[in-house]
Amino acid sequence: MHLEVAYGSGCLESNARKIFLTNLTHILEHTKGGKGLIFASEASHPVNQRSPCDVVTLAQLFGLKTNIARSTICNNPQLCFKHAHMRRTYEGVAEIVVAQESDSEEEINE
Repeated sequence: MHLEVAYGSGCLESNARKIFLTNLTHILEHTKGGKGLIFASEASHPVNQRSPCDVVTLAQLFGLKTNIARSTICNNPQLCFKHAHMRRTYEGVAEIVVAQESDSEEEINE
């Protein structure tokens, strides 16, 4: 399960920041330290967007570990799209991999 957290409102106004931090701490408690989170900017203007390094730093300030903070930007969005694609196409139900015998295995068997 993945949850998208929009941090844009938490960076602008002090009142919205308090609400955002309260909600985020509750989410972190229930997601076992932030696993499965996706941070989104919710920016209405390009000026309000943050770089990926800034978002990782923000996530660390919110209490996430470094590797989990990085996965909120890098891995989790890709995993979310892969999961959605698999559910729609049913291609991810089973994957059959046929291993080819190498020459050394053939020599041992003979």
